[in-house]
Amino acid sequence: MLHFTPVTLHHKDAVNALLGSQAMLPCELCFSNIFLWAEQYHTEIAFQDDMLFIKGRVGNRAMHKMPIGTGGLLAAVNTLFAEADFSTLYAITEEGKAALEGAFPEAFSYTEDRDNADYIYTSDKLITLSGKKLHAKRNHIHKFQAAYQESAHFEVLSDDNLEDVLLFHMDWCKKNGCAGTLHHEVCAVKKAFAHFRELDLQGLCLKLDGRVAAYSYGTRLTADTFVIHAEKADGELPGAYAVINRQMAEVYGKEFTYINREEDMGLEGLRKAKLSYQPDILRLRYNAQWNNSAMQKNTKKSQ
Repeated sequence: MLHFTPVTLHHKDAVNALLGSQAMLPCELCFSNIFLWAEQYHTEIAFQDDMLFIKGRVGNRAMHKMPIGTGGLLAAVNTLFAEADFSTLYAITEEGKAALEGAFPEAFSYTEDRDNADYIYTSDKLITLSGKKLHAKRNHIHKFQAAYQESAHFEVLSDDNLEDVLLFHMDWCKKNGCAGTLHHEVCAVKKAFAHFRELDLQGLCLKLDGRVAAYSYGTRLTADTFVIHAEKADGELPGAYAVINRQMAEVYGKEFTYINREEDMGLEGLRKAKLSYQPDILRLRYNAQWNNSAMQKNTKKSQ
């Protein structure tokens, strides 16, 4: 049996040691995301045989992630079969689906989880916004710059401005209903700002005449990918989102090949916004339901 414990900052090095060996990680599999959303998803982790096991809980339903690390997938998933609350692997990537099907033929039933697909862009695309399809984005930025060039400036997120940025985020949330996922996001942002340096987070805020008008932050996901955890802007300022988006790409994304802007959570407006930037990769996800009867049948055949 695995020994699951609630994730804490003390797990950072051990988790990063296993995640760091991976070339292609989904957006939620970086320590900052695991830690920041731990209360909302009741996240627990376990280590065994050089593999990291992650599970959350929604109501009475356990939500296991694909085991990840330098150990063997076959042994790791067999370990999960022994867990009383295991039935499904949630939001696995296409690569994970292929590996799972190869190791356990017909043992799982797969359903696409479009709401959790990763939106991935080349950094160069988000910096230059070149091409006809992104012409509108360039126009938004030019209009914003023309209107506010005397009063707008960027600041690196730090202890000097995080309190103001948090107040801006909470006000943004109130204006947008602040229920469900948005409410949970406030909790995650508060936690992020309380442990900003410890979590190796990096970000910017845009200020107009000294007040916060937009902000964004993220962190290194893999050697070639930077992940954006949050991005908010004053919806009454046309172009503010486009401006903070490009500035983050310019300042933090240029050292990476890709920028992962995470999922859309099935929110229509967010999906439309992320598609409007023409993702280079839409990394689909799947839920893998364990077919217990098929496993028992295969086991009997092998005996």
